[in-house]
Order: sequence, then C-alpha cells, then structure tokens
Amino acid sequence: MGGEALNGHVEVMMEYGEKIPQPSSLEGVMRDENNRTGVAILVEAKVKTAPVRVNITIDKDLLHQIDAITHNRSAFLAEAARKALGQLY
Repeated sequence: MGGEALNGHVEVMMEYGEKIPQPSSLEGVMRDENNRTGVAILVEAKVKTAPVRVNITIDKDLLHQIDAITHNRSAFLAEAARKALGQLY
C-alpha cells in the first residue's frame, strides 16, 4: 500500500516536470525531531523510465501464439518479463 502511494506520487511529480529527490536513509529520517516517535519503514519506488526499442529473435510459432491473444506485443512481453522477475506494479 505504501509503495503504491509513493509510486503514484512520483508519477504525478514526473507529469508536472518536478525533480524526483534522492531517497532518504532511515537514519536521516529518524534524525528529524518530528519523526522521533514514529516508525520508519523502507518503501521502494518503481519509477518507470522511457521505453527503449529492441530487436529480439523469437520462435515463429510462439510469436503467432502471442499475436493470437494480444494486439500489443511490446506490452505483452514487458508484462511477462515483469511477472517472471517478480516486479509487477
């Protein structure tokens, strides 16, 4: 839940052209007097970067199977890669 909120905030900042700050360390957060009674946690931001065009070689039959279930090969392959890497967002 915290990661989704952070990712949404970062996406909005990027849309408005705002600079994304460097991550804070737990120690740095806890040095702030306003945070002394809180609990700091690490939340990963998954910032989407610009797409890059690539050229791949794939089995013809596999490509036909992909084309049979999607109209967007790139999106399909990117989603499959994220699932395989455990990085769905």
